[in-house]
Amino acid sequence: MRNKNNQSSQQPIVRQSGRAASILFSIIMLAAAGAVLLFRQDIKDWAILQTYHPTSAIQQLADGAGLSNYGRQVFYAQQPELHGRSDFLTKCQAAGDENSNVLGCYIGQRIYVFDVQDQTLSGVREVTAAHEMLHAAYERLSSSERDHINQLVQKQLDTQVDDHIKQLITLYNRIEPGELLNEMHSILGTEQANLSPELETYYSQYFTKRSQVVALATSYQAVFDSLKAKQASLAKDLDSLAATINSSTQQLNADVTSFNSDVSAFNAKASSGTMTKEEFDSQRAALTVRKNDLANRRSDNDSLRSQYDEKRTQLNSLAIEFNSLQQKVNSKPDSLTDVH
Repeated sequence: MRNKNNQSSQQPIVRQSGRAASILFSIIMLAAAGAVLLFRQDIKDWAILQTYHPTSAIQQLADGAGLSNYGRQVFYAQQPELHGRSDFLTKCQAAGDENSNVLGCYIGQRIYVFDVQDQTLSGVREVTAAHEMLHAAYERLSSSERDHINQLVQKQLDTQVDDHIKQLITLYNRIEPGELLNEMHSILGTEQANLSPELETYYSQYFTKRSQVVALATSYQAVFDSLKAKQASLAKDLDSLAATINSSTQQLNADVTSFNSDVSAFNAKASSGTMTKEEFDSQRAALTVRKNDLANRRSDNDSLRSQYDEKRTQLNSLAIEFNSLQQKVNSKPDSLTDVH
């Protein structure tokens, strides 16, 4: 009886241990599932990075852009590729519109960067790579995180006075309606030096020194800005010269007409024999002064025309240089002239 009673008394203990083990196992599984859910993006990145090995050119883009370790993880996890015009267009054919220059795209969780070769525009590839990386980073944000970042970005835009940014806002509202904050999230992070402390803290997870990529963006944008400023200055000079030339030419033509009329009258009077020698010499001397003055004014006018032609040549040269650089950063093929 004692043995039976002992066995009977032990059975509940066995069942308690089994239930405890089952509960513990469930807790472990839930914790594991939670961990997988919590770190699913890191796990996915890890899996991708086991097979993706960035080329030296891609690594140089990450180095040049000053990406942090986490920034590199996000960048490399999108398996970025650097392509010339033909292959790039194939990869990014759905990006942008016919009037915009596409330098990079983030499509299907992949990053593609247009391989701009011109050294004058050094830095454009690095800025583009960082820009697209931030698109991937934006996509990874939770709904609450994205709402918060959107508020910070919008607040920055509300105080934005940069004409370049204003132009981009207009552009993206036209070509990507509804995606403005997504685009500005990438643009502010790579192109704007002065941001709110909250945004600076946020972007610091992606960059070791964000000013590095901003300096590159400023540098290559300055090439275009300088050319545009020179073009604007020359165009202003041409407008001023044209106004001066037109005004002086009209006055010169009127004075020449008046001079020729006076010369005809002088010659007629001199031929009639009614003029004294003193009158002849005096009037002839005055006409000679006027003639010399008209000749000097015509010479000055010709000089202004030469200046105008020279500046117009300079403006045309700048336009060719500007268009050439624009073509270097235009991934789309040259447009064909319409047949009329």
